[in-house]
Amino acid sequence: MSDSSPAERNPVDPHPAAPHPADPNADASAPSALAEISTPSITELQQGDRPFVLADALGNVVSLNAAFTRIYGWQPAELIGEPLGLILPEAFRMSHQFGFSRFQSTEVSSILAHPLRLSTLCSDGREIVSEHYIVAEKGEDGWCFGATLTPLPPGTPADP
Repeated sequence: MSDSSPAERNPVDPHPAAPHPADPNADASAPSALAEISTPSITELQQGDRPFVLADALGNVVSLNAAFTRIYGWQPAELIGEPLGLILPEAFRMSHQFGFSRFQSTEVSSILAHPLRLSTLCSDGREIVSEHYIVAEKGEDGWCFGATLTPLPPGTPADP
């Protein structure tokens, strides 16, 4: 990772979730929704109270916060330096790695800055369906990826 803080990097949101400017239901007197869209930075997510994990350009865990440890059971020593895939159910690791590699080569993603309902693997092997909100920032040493993983109520289905 570079010496620059994540806040100094450029957040990426290739697909902002905003209404189309020509939306007939949009209030013409209201400011443009596109002007109001703001993707939180990794620093903002990291300083929040939701479980957070940060991965480097290689997909290895760089840091996690106390909320992540409290909810999912992983201790920093168990994850830091390890592949992010450890917190994913086995069935999703290959597709995650494929998508991660594709982003590295194309720098295009349809999942960044959009809430995703995905299973998160706890340190004890349980799975918790969580809302993952992922952002990417490019620094001098390449991309880094931060995500909040908010647990959802039991029985909530994961996205297919």
